[in-house]
Amino acid sequence: MKGCVKLLIELTAEQKKLMEEVRNEWINRFNSLEFDEEKAKELMDFLYSFIEFKPKFKLILDSPLALQIACNILRWFKQSIKIYW
Repeated sequence: MKGCVKLLIELTAEQKKLMEEVRNEWINRFNSLEFDEEKAKELMDFLYSFIEFKPKFKLILDSPLALQIACNILRWFKQSIKIYW
């Protein structure tokens, strides 16, 4: 049968070992990252330059959860301003 994909039910010992090595490599890469706030700001400016937009402020947070919370707070704040004005 042309174009069929063979379903893989179980991994071999070699595949399991490779999967663990790759996982550990990515975990080590992530944990070894150092954050440079100035470089982050430069990158934001560079990316915004493509759409010719100058942001009013730059908010740098330390986790995806913090980002989600900040977005929710800013959205609430924006909606509450519309209500009062």
